[in-house]
Amino acid sequence: MDINVKLKKVADNIREARLLRNYSQDYMALKLNISQNAYSKIELGYTRLTYNRLVEIAEILNFSEQKLLPSMPMKPCRELFPCSLKATDTNSQQGR
Repeated sequence: MDINVKLKKVADNIREARLLRNYSQDYMALKLNISQNAYSKIELGYTRLTYNRLVEIAEILNFSEQKLLPSMPMKPCRELFPCSLKATDTNSQQGR
């Protein structure tokens, strides 16, 4: 998934969570100590969020920040980290 698509999905998730809580953009902006226009840019995906800002938004919305992130299918570990060593080989090498 392209980074811009991921960022847009985060922005969409934030908007959906805000609407679910029946919060206005003005309310969110007030809680974040930013302008409504700046908050709108977050929801439109024009502003790249820091992790700290994502956590702040999640706390206001009473959501975990993980719920605001795009869901990613988990690949089996062997696809991400191909191993040439077996578990028993790893244990024997740790003693070196």
